[in-house]
Amino acid sequence: YDGLLLGLPELTGDGLSPLTALPRILSALREGFVETVWRQSGCLAVELLPDDALRVTVWFDDTGVPARAEIAAQSDGRVLISCEITKFSME
Repeated sequence: YDGLLLGLPELTGDGLSPLTALPRILSALREGFVETVWRQSGCLAVELLPDDALRVTVWFDDTGVPARAEIAAQSDGRVLISCEITKFSME
């Protein structure tokens, strides 16, 4: 398998891909501007604007743990990546 690579395309011009999605979501939680907060299906949903191009929405369960997240384009609202978070811890 010498030289074998799994090619994952960038979804935006700034390197967003399935492998970089989680770090981008965590960065948005730390540094993003909170645009909107609402309740949906028993979860607290927070929409964050980490930069001029993306919109990150994170749904928190009733214990305050991220349960789901989406990264969307700000320009047209198109969802680029959707993540189900099954296990989350901070250490």
